[in-house]
Amino acid sequence: MAKIAKLVSIVMTTRVIVEDNTPEDELIEKAIIRLSERICEEGRENIESIKDDLECPYNPEFDLDGNIYNLS
Repeated sequence: MAKIAKLVSIVMTTRVIVEDNTPEDELIEKAIIRLSERICEEGRENIESIKDDLECPYNPEFDLDGNIYNLS
């Protein structure tokens, strides 16, 4: 079977509780941790779309195992 590149969009929102003067970078860190947990637990429920990547199709010279994009 031939490999192809797909674009998977997930839309998620999470709630974090912080002090009102929390710096944005700290708030974002907390949100990323929370979102990572939620993706593992309920990621399938939040998939918005799956479509072929027409702008950057699969290329075995640049793509590792079809999952990870190799920038080196």
